[in-house]
Amino acid sequence: APVVCNYFMDPAQDYKVVAAAMYFMVPLRTSGRYPPPTDTSLDVVQMGDLKTYYRAFGGNPDKDKYEKEIEALAKELVKETVAFNFAKVSTAGFSDPWAKEKRFEVFYD
Repeated sequence: APVVCNYFMDPAQDYKVVAAAMYFMVPLRTSGRYPPPTDTSLDVVQMGDLKTYYRAFGGNPDKDKYEKEIEALAKELVKETVAFNFAKVSTAGFSDPWAKEKRFEVFYD
């Protein structure tokens, strides 16, 4: 299951990141059979259906690579006149940290 990070940006501050959240996905089939968080700063949340637009890539990306992929995705969505939220971008990692072949995504909803 992927690790997803959401980044919330402020358009009034030239899209500076003003908040972020990390999610560890729990498969739906667990039907709530997982231990509750032991840290009060953590929550279990259920996300509704999302329509996302994503761009997948591999390797060991650094911040510049993520920014290039995000920009390429945004340009393509604008070109195709797709409405999306510029002020929130998400990343996802699907591979264990030691895997040779890794899959990452950037996405908008």
